[in-house]
Amino acid sequence: MKARIVLLASAAALVAVALSLNVASAGRLGPSTTAAPATSAAKAYPAPKVPGAAALKKKYGGQSITFIGDSVGGSHNRDLALAKQFTKDTGIKVKVVPHPAASDASYSQLARVFSSKSSSFDVAMIDVVWPGAFAPYLVDLKPKLGKASKQHAQGIVQNDTIDGKLVAMPWFGDFGILYYRTDLLKKYGYSAPPLTPGRRTEIRQSLGVLDAMVLGQPGVLEARQRITLRMRAARPA
Repeated sequence: MKARIVLLASAAALVAVALSLNVASAGRLGPSTTAAPATSAAKAYPAPKVPGAAALKKKYGGQSITFIGDSVGGSHNRDLALAKQFTKDTGIKVKVVPHPAASDASYSQLARVFSSKSSSFDVAMIDVVWPGAFAPYLVDLKPKLGKASKQHAQGIVQNDTIDGKLVAMPWFGDFGILYYRTDLLKKYGYSAPPLTPGRRTEIRQSLGVLDAMVLGQPGVLEARQRITLRMRAARPA
């Protein structure tokens, strides 16, 4: 499973940003095979209105925050479109800064900012495996977003909850799906699907090479390599 989440570093006004992103993640964006320019993306997928914008504008209008967002494909353009709508609705100015493209560089950037107690950013998009490392520096969102978090995959919400504190909110994610041939499993004496990596490896190793390829188990490349080696060995010298 891969996912990206939004963490909040400080200030009550930032909860408004998470609320806005929460609405954006609810399914307004459709599938796309190519990255679109900001103008095209805005036309195809209009940024949603910010819930409770009037109250937010009255309380926080005029404030400024910095958001470290995505940098992959057209994601930065999406972030700009969302920030523009957010500022229009709430009066809160948002500076969008794309994070480094490399995951390790992005992690190091955040780690440096946190360890130095810098106030250079307020909100950031991070990898799903980072909340535990950054939790000591983050605001507990549960009082404000605990109810909204129920709209998301609970596995990710639990991942974002550290020592009882909701330190991040899911933004988007993708989940791998394993397809398998039930007839081939039965052929080799397995009645249940391969649910764990260890179980899949055990099943794959017990299959014939060609059946392993048809089943689509991890190790298909190795199976093809074995077939190639066998074909080479069968060739006359």
